[in-house]
Amino acid sequence: MTRRRLSLVLCLLLVVGPTISLSASPTAAAPPVPYEGPTWMARLAMVGDSMTWTSVDTLKPTFRSEWWRPAVFSYPGVRTETMRDQIRAMAADRPDAFVVQLGGMDTIDLISGTRSWAWEQGQIAGAIADIQFWGVPCVVWVGANENFDGGPIDFWSRQINAEIRHQLQLRGAGPFADWTATAAGHPEYFLPDGSHLTATGRQVYANMIRDELRDCARNPRGSLDAVQPGVGLRVAGWAYDPDTNAATNVHVYVDGGFRGSFTANTYRPDVAAAFPGVSPNHGFDINLLVGAGAHDVCVYAINAPPYGFTHPTLGCRRVVVGGTPIGFLDSVSRVGNNVTASGWAIDPDTASPVNVHLYVDGVFQGQSVAGNTRADLAAAFPAYGANHGYSMSISGLSPGPHQVCVWAINAVGAGVNPQLGCRSVTVP
Repeated sequence: MTRRRLSLVLCLLLVVGPTISLSASPTAAAPPVPYEGPTWMARLAMVGDSMTWTSVDTLKPTFRSEWWRPAVFSYPGVRTETMRDQIRAMAADRPDAFVVQLGGMDTIDLISGTRSWAWEQGQIAGAIADIQFWGVPCVVWVGANENFDGGPIDFWSRQINAEIRHQLQLRGAGPFADWTATAAGHPEYFLPDGSHLTATGRQVYANMIRDELRDCARNPRGSLDAVQPGVGLRVAGWAYDPDTNAATNVHVYVDGGFRGSFTANTYRPDVAAAFPGVSPNHGFDINLLVGAGAHDVCVYAINAPPYGFTHPTLGCRRVVVGGTPIGFLDSVSRVGNNVTASGWAIDPDTASPVNVHLYVDGVFQGQSVAGNTRADLAAAFPAYGANHGYSMSISGLSPGPHQVCVWAINAVGAGVNPQLGCRSVTVP
């Protein structure tokens, strides 16, 4: 990473990316073990400043020797801010791991007072969030290099590195590659400018990143395929740990709060097809009880001990859940001049039964509580339980055709009272 004031200014159009309030990662697993060869991790993305730019001819063959396919994007003198759009674009392609080598040039703005420390913290957190939003399971961030002279660059480099470590740990993103610690006491790694690297330094730099990526290969992988509103919230995807044949657990967080541990053991033949030797039973499809409104949902794959060093995120999504009840009028039956309407109704805002109203020919005829036991509802919407069925009867209908309609009544006032259906019936 460059330490000189460079005249080159990279003007990139910043694209506003998704902003998600990520949850704190679950507690890390045991320390990593040595990498043992090719795994699921194949596609790498990397962004950086001039230290990466001048080292790319060493980085790419080092990564390819591990069976990884790298895409590297770097510019001299570039700041974290001006690489955010490139980070978003590369993360949207969903690589298996992402390497970031930025922060060195940021010290110039911090020293001059052009940017505040709070702003820099936001850039670091935002860059990791941009990557994790797309479910990239591992983020390796190379720490900013110091000048080793105790000056302002050293001070701000240490601040930046501490913040990167903190954000990676908080978000369960991946390891911190400490280039300052690696290069300390090795002037032979640097060219006379003290910033860019000799052939020896470039290889040490590449090997350091390679070793951190090897650790990532021990982590679980997976995907957050869907976060959908409906009856509450549906969260679906897949996850597996390459170190075990057992089903992997996933932890779900909603609005920063832990909502439970779930086993990814449903049938997903596409996972087995994509990863030979992996069982197809690694899917998850979860139904959660949430209130109406916007929610941030994050899912983490939990490492199987003793291997791996963190619990990577499978992705985060923001979703808006409506407060309108849903349900169905399953049937309208007649015995003589008595008519019975049956079905189910659930309000996404509550697990409690809701009221339903019965109308015949547009005239209100009575109400009931949708609290009958329906085993099929418990299977379909486990967060809400089985007690959401209804059966309402009316007697003494006059001979002739009639229209029977049922409406669900909103439990908490948000949303509307939807019609669940209408049926025609004729009394002889």
